[in-house]
Amino acid sequence: MKSSTLLAIVVALPLFFLSVASAQNRPSTPEYDAVKDFSLASNPNGVWSYGSLANYSAPFVLYTNASTNCINSPSSVWGYPNCITPLVQHNDTNQTECFESICVPPNVLRLDIGNQGNGPFISVVRWTAPQAGSYLFVGGVEGLDYVDPTSTDLRVIYNSSKTLLQVVVDSYEKPFIYRQALNLAAGDTMDFAVDMGKDRDWHFDSTGLEVTVTQVQYAEPK
Repeated sequence: MKSSTLLAIVVALPLFFLSVASAQNRPSTPEYDAVKDFSLASNPNGVWSYGSLANYSAPFVLYTNASTNCINSPSSVWGYPNCITPLVQHNDTNQTECFESICVPPNVLRLDIGNQGNGPFISVVRWTAPQAGSYLFVGGVEGLDYVDPTSTDLRVIYNSSKTLLQVVVDSYEKPFIYRQALNLAAGDTMDFAVDMGKDRDWHFDSTGLEVTVTQVQYAEPK
């Protein structure tokens, strides 16, 4: 498969969604939105897939259990049978929903790692390129646990093999904002993967993720 070319990568802590200077004719509305596109109808769900990894060398395994009864709040969940973590949760309201020690805003997906018998599993939201082109990824990640602040590790991984970005999440509701622009071939994948953090403990590790993807055009370098 054709390899990707990194056009631009800008990561910002205090600023919100910095511009990519070389982008031209950028559509005003993202074509794909991980939160707005979330659905229990199928997995994969269009360009989005929800699943887990036993480790970063293991195959991606799709979640098979779709439920609206796993969380004590109006939520939709892809995960394992019997609502066992890991999972991906969508807040089905337009306000922040809190339960146990977790608060989930309406503009993020909650990714939770968990124990599947042989140890903690990495929770993943995957985006697959529908056609070749240049794509702009804009998003953010934040801790959602307010009792024992989240301690996780977010990785953005290209085609299951190349880590393009790694972020330490170690606070409550302090978003880390990122942008990436990539040339991709049809079928290329981008994984947004949440793993245990530096404490190597999977408890109290709920992590909020938002991702939008827009196809863009770029000027050729002179």
